[in-house]
Amino acid sequence: MRKFFQSVRKKSLLDNKPVVGVEVGVWMGLNAFENLMLNPYMTLHLVDCYERGLSDVAKDAANYILAPFHERIIWHYKTSVEAAKDFLDGSLDFVYIDAAHDYISVKQDIEAWRPKIKSGGVLGGHDFYDVKQMPVKSRKHNGVSAAVHNTLLPGEKFHYSVVAGDWWLTV
Repeated sequence: MRKFFQSVRKKSLLDNKPVVGVEVGVWMGLNAFENLMLNPYMTLHLVDCYERGLSDVAKDAANYILAPFHERIIWHYKTSVEAAKDFLDGSLDFVYIDAAHDYISVKQDIEAWRPKIKSGGVLGGHDFYDVKQMPVKSRKHNGVSAAVHNTLLPGEKFHYSVVAGDWWLTV
């Protein structure tokens, strides 16, 4: 389980209460599957526009894999920024961003989703790498790290996992 979701799960299980969150960038649904399996209190909004081509296979796979959780998932087949408009400010416990990895897209995603998270909720995502420690194969995700650093607000405590490439902060 990703470090980001470990923190969400721990809080939910300790408080014995449901959590509602968003995963932006679902691809084949494996991350969502694991998190829904391990957190019986989670309702998960899944955001992915699934552009044509290979994404059709990923969309079909995700729908098949996540079918057992149909009562706890809500699909949003649209872009991240468009989907964020579907939610009220302060209505979500967490948002996990793992869609486009270029600087502009990640910055827009963070700015669109941050207001949607409740006070004390968690904002985070995947593919954050310290440029000095970044594996050569991951350098295409360099925009994630820059966008995260450039959107941090004063007082926000930032965390990341070198091994998993996850980043998160409490809003």
